Amino acid sequence: MWHSGSMAVTPAVLFAEIVLSADRLIQAASISQPAPDQWPPHVVLGHIALNDERNWLVRIESMTSAHRQSQPEPFFDWFEPEAAEVEERFKDLTIDEAGAELLSTRTQIVLALRELSENDWQATAQHSIFGTLTVTDLVLRMLAHDEEHRAGLLLGGEITGTLET
Repeated sequence: MWHSGSMAVTPAVLFAEIVLSADRLIQAASISQPAPDQWPPHVVLGHIALNDERNWLVRIESMTSAHRQSQPEPFFDWFEPEAAEVEERFKDLTIDEAGAELLSTRTQIVLALRELSENDWQATAQHSIFGTLTVTDLVLRMLAHDEEHRAGLLLGGEITGTLET
């Protein structure tokens, strides 16, 4: 069991939440009716999958690698994939196809996390906005990012600027 602030979180709970969050996003995308000036739901799912690939997985590896090698903790700035790249990469996919990509990246995250030792979970990084983060904290930030986008899907438009990654 690991502690994030005052909350105890087990890896099993995190693994389940990672997958269930993706499922909730896909369900929200399937009923979303975005405003004309907003990304279509399949592009939102693609954005989240690309964040998994280029943000969360990379950061987990960077944090645990530095920790294992007794190197200084990494420093992370805010990151989002470029909007034009996201739109281009995912514009022709269906919700099911984008959802499958999201489930694939979530599986990669769970598999990476399952390989961590108890000591690896204590790896830390400094974030330009959130300060010191453990691996658990990073995963919780990922899940918060998911919820921001799920709310946007359900409300018919993206909510931006409230939770940064």
